Amino acid sequence: MHILADENITLASHYFGTYGRLTLCPGRRIDRAMLRDVDVLLVRSVTRVDADLLAESPCRFVATATSGIDHIDTDYLQQHGIGLGWARGCNAEGVVDYVFSALATLALERDLDWRRCGIGIVGCGEIGGRLAQRLLALGIAPRIHDPLLEEAHPLTSHFAPLEEVLQQPVVSLHVPLTDSGAAPTRRLIERGALARLGPHGVLINASRGEVVDEAALLQHCRRHADFCAILDAWQGEPAIDVAMLQQAMIGTAHIAGYSNGGKLRGTLMIHDAFCHHFGFDPAAIAPAGALEVQTLCYQGGNTLQGLSQLVLQAYDLRGDDVRLRAAVGVGSEAGGFDRLRRDYALRREFGEFAVWGLGEDPALRAAVAGLGMRPA
Repeated sequence: MHILADENITLASHYFGTYGRLTLCPGRRIDRAMLRDVDVLLVRSVTRVDADLLAESPCRFVATATSGIDHIDTDYLQQHGIGLGWARGCNAEGVVDYVFSALATLALERDLDWRRCGIGIVGCGEIGGRLAQRLLALGIAPRIHDPLLEEAHPLTSHFAPLEEVLQQPVVSLHVPLTDSGAAPTRRLIERGALARLGPHGVLINASRGEVVDEAALLQHCRRHADFCAILDAWQGEPAIDVAMLQQAMIGTAHIAGYSNGGKLRGTLMIHDAFCHHFGFDPAAIAPAGALEVQTLCYQGGNTLQGLSQLVLQAYDLRGDDVRLRAAVGVGSEAGGFDRLRRDYALRREFGEFAVWGLGEDPALRAAVAGLGMRPA
């Protein structure tokens, strides 16, 4: 068979190269002409998979190595008998790490005590749910809004109306992009929502750029110098608004979930779906790509500073912010956004670190474990 895959899918050659002819190319360049003799299409979020792409293709199976599927026309696939595989939740740990890196940055640069200030979560799926569980392990009770979850959900005691969640000092968005259904999310955060966030709030968007009315956000940031926008997702990617980037406290190139573990899980999950669809044994391909545990040392100081410094040792998103501003700033060449994603450096998840220097303090050791790291 002929398999066409986005070149950014981790270890695609290792896991799919033995099943036939494998072609790798940039995801944004995949077009209808390339699909004319393709049996299997493997994508990430930058490729829109719909009738325009597949109408003249013999493709029998599509998989996306991403947690979301808003770029896939699932109705079209079902109507034409094309199988679908996706990597639900594959990047959840990486995105939660990203949020904690943002909180740690706020603690050290804005003197914000994220352990006590109040945190709101909009969207409680794989990512929002894991963020909530990690916060609870740290003794932090988030306020959560997700109207699509059932009352029997284990986090139901933390659910609240959107208006109440938006009044928390820190609000983190983890919703899919939807235009229909009971709770559409396109431009969910608009002028009225931003007014509830207030002049001193913090908005973290690691979901989809179109969930936020970016023009309204830009005006809000310009009016309120103390408002903190931490943006990983943007309208119009990869051609993002430089003015919005300039107003953001932190801006990154949609890489919140780009941990090595997340990308590897994505590949493994779509490989399993591919094998199930075609009747192959996934165990026939030897595992690859796993990382050994590395060590960090707790630096001490008060607990907020110590934990925040520890988080930034594991992953400091400020480096990604610097790289994005250099890549897409005024006068920079085109293509910088996608190049950052393509060439993204290896990033470990918190669970791949063991932490030394904690002593025997049970509360400190529990806090480190709550962050997702391993007390040594």
